[in-house]
Amino acid sequence: MKKVTYTISDQTIRHLVPRLHNPMTRFTRAENYYLQQIIVDSPDHQTVHVFGSFKTFYSDVYASLTLTKTQIRYSCSCSECSQQSGCTHVATLLSWVKSEMKELEVPYVMLPKRISDDWPAFTELFVPTDSLIDHKEELIRKNEEKNLQAQLQYVANIIQIRKETQLQQLYPSKTVGSVRIEITLMLYRRSSLSASSHIYYLADFKVGRSKMYVIRSLPAFLYRIDDGEFYSYGKQLEFDHRLENFTPDAQKIIIMLQCSLSTMGRTTSNERSWIIDDENLDDFFATMSLLEDPSACSVIVERKDLALSFTFEEKTLGQITYYQLSRKKAEDIKITEHGFYQITGRRLVGLSAEHPEVLMELWNITQTPLIMASDQLSDFIQLYIEPNLKQLKVSGLDVQPYLQSAEQIQFYLDLNEDWEITIMPVLSVNNQRVYLFDGQKRTLSLKAASLEAWLSQEACRIDLTQYHAVIAADASVTFVRAGINQLKTLGEVFISQRLRRFQEKRKLNLQVGVRVESDLLHVSFKTEGLDGDELRQLLSAYHRKKRYYKLSDGSMIDLENNPEMEQLEQLDRRLHLDDCRYINGEYCLETAQALRLESLPEQFASIQLERQASFEQLIRAFHQEETVGLPEHFTSILRDYQKAGFYWLKKLEQLNMNGILADDMGLGKTVQVIALLESSRQKGRHSLVVCPSSLALNWQAEVAKFAHQLSCQVILGPAAVRAAMIAQIDQYDLSITTYDYLKRDIELLQNQSFYTVILDEAQVIKNQRTKNASSVKQLQAQHRLALTGTPIENSLAELWSIFDFLMPKFLFNYHYFQQTYERPIVIDHNEAVSQELKKLVEPFILRRTKKAVLKELPEKIETLYTIEFSEEEWPVYLANLAQVSTQLKAQLKTEGPDRFMVLAMLTKLRQLCCDPRLVYEEFKEPGNKMKACLELIESLAESGKKILLFSSFTSILDALKTELDARSIASYTLQGSTAKEERQRLVNMFQSDATPVFLISLKAGGTGLNLTAAEAIIHYDPWWNLSAQNQATDRAYRIGQEKAVTVYNLIMKDSIEEKIVKLQQEKKKLSDVFVEDSHGSIAGMSDEEMLDLFALPESATSQPNQ
Repeated sequence: MKKVTYTISDQTIRHLVPRLHNPMTRFTRAENYYLQQIIVDSPDHQTVHVFGSFKTFYSDVYASLTLTKTQIRYSCSCSECSQQSGCTHVATLLSWVKSEMKELEVPYVMLPKRISDDWPAFTELFVPTDSLIDHKEELIRKNEEKNLQAQLQYVANIIQIRKETQLQQLYPSKTVGSVRIEITLMLYRRSSLSASSHIYYLADFKVGRSKMYVIRSLPAFLYRIDDGEFYSYGKQLEFDHRLENFTPDAQKIIIMLQCSLSTMGRTTSNERSWIIDDENLDDFFATMSLLEDPSACSVIVERKDLALSFTFEEKTLGQITYYQLSRKKAEDIKITEHGFYQITGRRLVGLSAEHPEVLMELWNITQTPLIMASDQLSDFIQLYIEPNLKQLKVSGLDVQPYLQSAEQIQFYLDLNEDWEITIMPVLSVNNQRVYLFDGQKRTLSLKAASLEAWLSQEACRIDLTQYHAVIAADASVTFVRAGINQLKTLGEVFISQRLRRFQEKRKLNLQVGVRVESDLLHVSFKTEGLDGDELRQLLSAYHRKKRYYKLSDGSMIDLENNPEMEQLEQLDRRLHLDDCRYINGEYCLETAQALRLESLPEQFASIQLERQASFEQLIRAFHQEETVGLPEHFTSILRDYQKAGFYWLKKLEQLNMNGILADDMGLGKTVQVIALLESSRQKGRHSLVVCPSSLALNWQAEVAKFAHQLSCQVILGPAAVRAAMIAQIDQYDLSITTYDYLKRDIELLQNQSFYTVILDEAQVIKNQRTKNASSVKQLQAQHRLALTGTPIENSLAELWSIFDFLMPKFLFNYHYFQQTYERPIVIDHNEAVSQELKKLVEPFILRRTKKAVLKELPEKIETLYTIEFSEEEWPVYLANLAQVSTQLKAQLKTEGPDRFMVLAMLTKLRQLCCDPRLVYEEFKEPGNKMKACLELIESLAESGKKILLFSSFTSILDALKTELDARSIASYTLQGSTAKEERQRLVNMFQSDATPVFLISLKAGGTGLNLTAAEAIIHYDPWWNLSAQNQATDRAYRIGQEKAVTVYNLIMKDSIEEKIVKLQQEKKKLSDVFVEDSHGSIAGMSDEEMLDLFALPESATSQPNQ
């Protein structure tokens, strides 16, 4: 045997059976059925089943409940039970559960005990039968079926209702139902009802057209309407009980009854009469007031002002004087939750009150006489009598002197020299003026006392000599916004002219003037009544989050929710005015900022832009295509796109702007710049090129080859030699130095004044914190250029660093740039911000790709060469990968990943992919990748093709050199240790002789080499920097290449190399927005990306070559 307990509340029962306001009462008054038997069962401790059988005059009815901790489901075989509401039988079972199911042993079969005094005393004894037990399983099944059918029927009903609604909208019915309903009310006074109901109505209903028939059962009548049932009352009345068949008044009555089903427990025992008392009187009155034909109800329904009588009586007890308040009895007054009613046999009157909630409280507290002291009279009368004075007849006391309405208040407001608001409240009582803040002790009305407390709280001080409450300056704006309106609700407000001017909201009507003078952009701000200095102070106040700003003329600018100030602040941030020179009311900016101001009217609707002729001329010049200035001998040297590049560079120079020439590798950026330098050559002008070490001599050779007049020197050699060359810089048109030498010689070079400084391979300064970046930014130059095929390799910070060299502050300081652009673009993928930044930098970047401009360039074929590990290599690689993955996971769970350790792990795995001999001496033979590479080289060499092979590991180059020598295949090797002069000699030899293979270190030979003799390029191992690989490819795929170039990327299957290639592609998007290529790096990887990088492949359990 198991014991079960289930708790259920009356509220839950009312929710499940909304038709029954009081299920127990309803059960008590039922006369047409009897509870016969109850069975309780619990298959587990989670669910309880309760089954009940009922005996009615017509048939047996079976009901059931399924109880869980979170849900109650019911079912009954009677026609009254629905998904929307349980029936009387369900309510009976719920009441029994509420009363009896406490530590009940189950399974259990019993006759119902007497639950309470209201539980029926049965007139005959019923013996337990097996009928309910026989129906138990059937009830469970029917319960589920009935719930399903109810849900299906619900959907069918709403579909039908929607169809009928649409038909009614398309074809409105012109006919009105003709079936009427009449209500007959009988007034009863309390006899057998509870003490809370003094008087009530019993309502009987009739239905019909001309002849009216009594509705003998209200529930049955409403069920017929729910089901649209056809029913006959007699020969003269039979119809479908659909709502539209009733008159509009009858429909209102039906809806009232349907909405009031919760009070059906108040019907009489025969369900014919409806009890109307305090629980449903509000709804009944509201419905009757809406009827078009008042004769439908037997009593007159109307609304009048309430009139209640109260009497004050002064009494004494010894020396104590007090007052007793009593009200006149009103037996015909009915009070409900929402109002007062006067009920008689012929009239139902709704009584109106100005503040019914106060009157209701007064009515309740005076059920017995109320005693109060003399000093309590004023507060009591103001709180309880005055709000509804028109509805009350008060005798025994003149209440007029106690009323707040007899007291007038005037407020005199001013603004003092300290921008504080002064408030002087003056009370007028019986034609006498009293200053609220005069320091005198007096009895105040409730209204005056509340005012005094409120102003004392709001004020920073009370000036008793001037009778003022003083509002502090920093709170004055808030008080102007809300406090003055509050005062107006209490009395008459007088405002001084000074405060009225302060109260007015000033508009800026801001005008921005722009002009160009002395190669600087001059920006001035104008607004009526404010000069430039005061406007700066206004903007400073806005930056400091001040709520308002007081102008010198006494008026106020509201700084909160001010669109003009918001746009002015945005403009200030965009131009970084704080960092600009401010001279004679104007800000002085670089001319590059003009392009930002060009679109000002589109972005800032509240700001008017006044463009002077010099500004307009600058904008026209920037957008105008120029074709002048190219030295004559370059017209036959430069291709068309190179000429366009020269004109673009020349235009930037003439407009005193700087930019990035970001053409693809091999498109001749050097020769375009040489043409620019020669076109600008003048006595006294000298320029500087800063480039990687490998390109210094190449620059010198290119100048000698293309320039006719430029004198040039390369600053190389020991420190003393370089110092002597720097001292003679002004004797040369162009000096060339390297990034490495610049760092060492910056103290000498920073004092030089160059005409133009050119950074070649400008991505070298991508890291703003490096010595390279800080050194070049110390150089003094009138013009600055950056040459790079990859302005962005890792992140937008690299683009910022290059622009910080070209035009400091153009992209703001880095913190602002990171918060405003980099994070929204990279982390949030905000397309709008991305486009805004692109629009900002696009005018200063010229980017052409080979595919776009070199139609004559031969085809470049990219091939992914996938190689499998050997049976010996695979277990070794897999074991190392598993070890790395385990170590990384352990680190991520504790202090976080050690990036240097991760890089070391990564390098070891990459070396295993290249050749296991790099890691383990036990391996004597080349690995599968090297074997495949050697086979590829032999095949290409036999076809007469020259090959460039790039690797990031010099040890691989050494191993390949040994293997090639053993196969009698000639090769050259270029590494970082190769001298500059030797580099150029090797390049020239490879270009001219028959040597088939050039082995090149990726970092040492990725830039500055022209190797167009090669037709095949092999990338032995992938590197993070996809752009570095592309630069290496461009050693052969460039101007001068006449044959198709095939690029082979050697990748080990299921290895770290495949992950690197995947990350290369994923990280490429960022640069595409602004220029083109990109790459990823271990430094920028998230923890999740690192875990994925070192994750074991799906083939970890498989052997290679199987």
